[in-house]
Amino acid sequence: MKTVKFAFIGCGKIAHHHADVIKHLGHTIEIVVAQPGSANIDSFAEKYAVGKKIYGIEGFLEYWDKADIDCILVCTPWDVTEGVLKQLLPLGVPIMSEKPAVLSLAGLKYLKENCETRNLFIAYNRRFYDFVPYLKKLMNSETCVCADILSAEPFEMLVKSEGDKVCEYMLYFYTSHIIDLMYYLFGDIEVKNTISIAKGRKTSWVCELYSGKRKCPIQMKILMDCPQNSYFKIFFEEKVVEMCPFEKMAVYNDLEKRESQGRATYVPVVEAELHTESTFKPGFLNQMNYFIENFVSKKNSSLEHIEQLEKVTLFCDTLIRSRRSYG
Repeated sequence: MKTVKFAFIGCGKIAHHHADVIKHLGHTIEIVVAQPGSANIDSFAEKYAVGKKIYGIEGFLEYWDKADIDCILVCTPWDVTEGVLKQLLPLGVPIMSEKPAVLSLAGLKYLKENCETRNLFIAYNRRFYDFVPYLKKLMNSETCVCADILSAEPFEMLVKSEGDKVCEYMLYFYTSHIIDLMYYLFGDIEVKNTISIAKGRKTSWVCELYSGKRKCPIQMKILMDCPQNSYFKIFFEEKVVEMCPFEKMAVYNDLEKRESQGRATYVPVVEAELHTESTFKPGFLNQMNYFIENFVSKKNSSLEHIEQLEKVTLFCDTLIRSRRSYG
């Protein structure tokens, strides 16, 4: 297998997770780009044997004609990624980008109209969990009755780590992970109704949705600071699948009656329990293999991924436009 040469834009915590996978697969990071004054670039370059350190996107673009790389991995702060992609996509090489890639429909429209978006792969890693192919196969063979999704956003924690600006973009920054998985499993989604609960700077949503592909209703709840793990539940005619937390999938196929001190309870019977690979950040290994095979080796010619990004972006925009005060 050919050694793939990467350029990294950004060298923070998430970049290390990707770099560990690249190193494990036997590929190399030839260039790392960071902001002037970066406290991370030297240690990152040393840890991953990076040959060239560059400060600023402008410096990278000036060096571009001398660069010997196969692809770019963008791990910049969430609120600057869209601007970085506008500068990098015209280079015409495969780009894998951390999310969110865009923060509005206008931003996506600009990329589609001015760049070769076939080169862009968005790193939504939940769809690459090891058990997801098993789940898709089950969904194709069984009748879906309905689905129940909870995205419990740690609002105050995220504001503390990311700043107040994240309030406006919470759906793009956080919920888009789960929205992408929903579209990946259920196909096109029709928004039947949304109820927004806006109190102060927090907005939550309860959504009534419908999957034409699976012919089933979906209820999605996006709740701020809800003290519960996010979950994804799919109800079939004779089974229930639950991901809670998302890194574990349990399949239930029966109820068992249990009696204790004269009281009877009914407990779901587990048919199978699957966990995703945990040596690396969940989904990152399968995701990187997919990117290398389809975008670097096979020179992706499909618009499937940008169309998926458009669906996620439109869904976020629809909810934001439905926002109204409550009570």
